[in-house]
Amino acid sequence: MSLSYAPVINRAAALNQLKLIERQERVILARNEIIPFAQIMTPDPTYPDDTSATKYMAAKVHRVIAAALEEVEAGRIKKLILTVPPRHGKTELCSKLFPAWFVGRDPTRSVVVCSYNNRYAEDLGRAVRAYMKMPLYRELFPNSKLRQGEMASDRLNTTYKGLLVFTGREGTITGRGGDLVIIDDPIKNSDEARSPTIREQAWTWYKRDVLSRSMTDQAAVIIIQTRWHEDDIVGRIIDPTNPEFSEEEAGDFKIINLPALAYGDDDPLGRADGEALWPERFSREWLLKTKARDPEGFSSLYQQQPAAVDGSYFTRDDIVAYQPHELPKQLTYYAASDHAVDTKSRNDRTCLMVVGIDAEGVIWVVDVWWRRAKVDVVVEAMLKLMEKYELRHWAAEKDQILKSIEPFLRKRMRETETYCYIKPLPTHKDKQQKAQPLRGRMSMGMVRMPAKAPWFQQAKDELLKFDKARHDDFVDTLANIARSLHTMQSAPKERKVKPLPKVGTWAWVKEQHKREQRVTTFAGSDY
Repeated sequence: MSLSYAPVINRAAALNQLKLIERQERVILARNEIIPFAQIMTPDPTYPDDTSATKYMAAKVHRVIAAALEEVEAGRIKKLILTVPPRHGKTELCSKLFPAWFVGRDPTRSVVVCSYNNRYAEDLGRAVRAYMKMPLYRELFPNSKLRQGEMASDRLNTTYKGLLVFTGREGTITGRGGDLVIIDDPIKNSDEARSPTIREQAWTWYKRDVLSRSMTDQAAVIIIQTRWHEDDIVGRIIDPTNPEFSEEEAGDFKIINLPALAYGDDDPLGRADGEALWPERFSREWLLKTKARDPEGFSSLYQQQPAAVDGSYFTRDDIVAYQPHELPKQLTYYAASDHAVDTKSRNDRTCLMVVGIDAEGVIWVVDVWWRRAKVDVVVEAMLKLMEKYELRHWAAEKDQILKSIEPFLRKRMRETETYCYIKPLPTHKDKQQKAQPLRGRMSMGMVRMPAKAPWFQQAKDELLKFDKARHDDFVDTLANIARSLHTMQSAPKERKVKPLPKVGTWAWVKEQHKREQRVTTFAGSDY
């Protein structure tokens, strides 16, 4: 009888053994990688004893962030900036799970976590403390224990003299420094971001209080934030147009920018243009609706591209947007381009632009192609625009056309039987001089751009930062439009040729006499 149950008992024992092995594998993974740690520390309450059942659903964005955090813990990244849209899981991963994992791997280390105020920082401390008190955490990291009776939320001590401190801008950071300093959203909201006083306070706090808490010169610094303003802490570190910018300091940081909708060809997730960052939670359609409600706010909070407050060369009043129904029906079309031909400027983009000129001479920007691309891709894009619009001419700086695309462009124009006059413009090294015709037109409200275009906020930002920004592809292209129209209008008028009088008339005799006198005078001269 007992023999008949033996296979069943052996099978059950084998399954239990397999489960134990799988559990041990998950434990080992969680000790070494953040995403498995996040999953095992967020169990599904329906199956509390099953470490494979988790409520932490990691998307691609979280794996990119986790990979960077692991590089920080390993000492391969010393300074990291993460710019992430709101409610995309950055705080849970970076400021709650990561400090617990960081200290778990070495309980002698110290961490300082900072935010916009003490209350919020203490909320982060409570979350970290809760993780570290979980039985699963003690199983993962048996040596990383909080001191007996540790109940504080702003200061957690380990039995191995490790320390976790949580503080806001108004708080003080006393005691030991940190092997890791995390700054999570130093600006609370748009009201704080608009205050020059608070922005200055935040910058002083960052320089004097936070950075001085580094335990050694090998301590890591992580700044995680949603961009509220171009002059925030991240802006002062990475923006060359900011008075506080230091090329040396900016070079120390690894910068991972995660816009809600991808743009450009260097996306950290390898997304195509317009693809959502966390589509399982925030779909592209939802993001586009959010953008339509508040384009400028969306550009800042979701795209991490806060617009400049005002410019010194072009001002906000110069930038006039139009709605689709306002575009005139009768327009004369012209095109221009600015080509990325300098091999050193690998981040520059090529900009192709079509504008329509109305009866009053107003420039209406109607089509823009703006991206990094190889020559063959650029040429095909130019041909498509030539086919789509009846262009009077295409303007570009002579050196750019000759260096980059002219032979291939003319070959493809013949092959596709697509023809357009290419108008070469003189090459100007002086950016302001080149943009002067455009500046004049914009100051008179004679340049209009489509308010709903996906590139509008970026173009607006580039105009306001001209000519101190790293990139000015859009401005240069629009300036080429204005320059080409300016040369047309300022060209000398053709002299009207007076028709000869009828042969045999008195007028004809007088004209003949004048000509004979001119010939005689020329023959007697020194030439």
